[in-house]
Amino acid sequence: MYEYFDVEHARMRLNNSIIRYKDVPIYVLGVNRGRNGGYSIELFKLDDPNQKHKAAKLNEDFNLKPLPLGNVNIEAYSSYVYRKPSRTWKQGLSKENAFYRTYEKKEEHQFNINDRKLITLVNGDYVPFKNAVKEVSNQNLYSCCFSRTFSISFGRVLQLVYKGRVSIGTVNRDCVNWKLNDEFFFLRETLMESIGA
Repeated sequence: MYEYFDVEHARMRLNNSIIRYKDVPIYVLGVNRGRNGGYSIELFKLDDPNQKHKAAKLNEDFNLKPLPLGNVNIEAYSSYVYRKPSRTWKQGLSKENAFYRTYEKKEEHQFNINDRKLITLVNGDYVPFKNAVKEVSNQNLYSCCFSRTFSISFGRVLQLVYKGRVSIGTVNRDCVNWKLNDEFFFLRETLMESIGA
């Protein structure tokens, strides 16, 4: 458990950020001094459509490690979500440090940390490789992710994209034949695990 100097220090690190409580992403509304020492966290769960507020004592049920980030499908694009250092340092993910970019558009955007897509991202819920290829081949999506680090992007030839940044190879629409560019051959094993091959 992380130790804080005082309640102000805890507020500075946690207020208005996303952490996990019992492995569920939660939004920290505030931190207060607990009745019997320690700290009380006012929160709501991101998967609660009513965003009902509740309080819980800061204990080992809270996971203060960085959230697992990576690819998530936003609208018709696979987007790579990442944490960017900022002067307002937060222990959790906050609107000041959460950004995303797509391979197709290249520009950086601020990620809405209250988006329910964050739950999918944290839980690592991805479509299978074949489904991602099918969605992009049928032009239902411009790109589609099938793992935290890999996605498929539409083009004359379907592109394998790494971390929303660079095309590392190609894949045929039949999902059987894929090829890595020579300079990215070191990603072969990781890609095979993600594909399930």
